[in-house]
Amino acid sequence: IINMPLPEGEIIGKWMDETPFSSNITIIFQQNKKYMLRQIFKDESYGDKALEKQENIYKYQNDFGEYYKVESDGALSLYDNEGLITNMKKME
Repeated sequence: IINMPLPEGEIIGKWMDETPFSSNITIIFQQNKKYMLRQIFKDESYGDKALEKQENIYKYQNDFGEYYKVESDGALSLYDNEGLITNMKKME
């Protein structure tokens, strides 16, 4: 999955999510003035989500208060109403 083509637009960052059973590469990018998130899975399937950017936080439509945050060390964290769900390592 590392060699799959990147989405068109400006790449904000790429991160490796190593969560068991759902590991993926998460990419945040900007396309036509809109922020998007793409998750690419091992079987080469992928899904996109529209994001709303607020400083270093990226929110998307969901019922659990989930949002992504780019941390000061470059990691991408996923949070919900209960707190931290997972951290993802930044890829070069």
